[in-house]
Amino acid sequence: MKGQRVNNDSINHIAKKILKFKCITKYKIYIFGIIVLIGIIGYIIWHICSNIYMEKRIKNFEHIISRLDNNSKNAFANAEQFSNIANNIYGVIINIKLAKIAVEKNNIILAEKILINTLSMTKSDNIKNLINIRLARIQFYLNKLDMALNSLEKVTDKAWSGIVASIKGDIYLYKGNIDDARIAYTSAIELSNTGIIKEILKLKVNSLPPN
Repeated sequence: MKGQRVNNDSINHIAKKILKFKCITKYKIYIFGIIVLIGIIGYIIWHICSNIYMEKRIKNFEHIISRLDNNSKNAFANAEQFSNIANNIYGVIINIKLAKIAVEKNNIILAEKILINTLSMTKSDNIKNLINIRLARIQFYLNKLDMALNSLEKVTDKAWSGIVASIKGDIYLYKGNIDDARIAYTSAIELSNTGIIKEILKLKVNSLPPN
């Protein structure tokens, strides 16, 4: 009888342990489920908020572009403020437009400053190529000839080679480097796909002093 009682106690003890283990396991599963559910809900909320924020940014961007096109009061200053806060592709596009407006208003120094700042706002090589070409033209106008040549050297896409060579020709000619100007113009003629541009470049070459 005593041995049977010991066996019963052992069985009860084991049963209690199994029950306790099951309870702990269920509790852990329950906690894990709550954590996963909170994570899913958090992601959904974040995704919704991100979409709302992006839609608001796009609307602000479109509104600023419209105000700039209509030359509205304080549009330029508001666009600068938007660009400084945005610091993304929308800010880059705004800045390129602001630089164009600054040139049209003959504020060339401001245009140069805007484009230089914009280079640090993008990692896109295509956009940097476009900015560096515009920057080189502005620097040439400001008589910053070596800086203009340096900006052109940063243009990596071969598709721009004809334009780069043409601007280099203008810079070399202004510096009095006739041979370098001739080489640059000749290269631009070979690289250009536009008939009118080729004719203009040929006129530039023919107008150069003879060797």
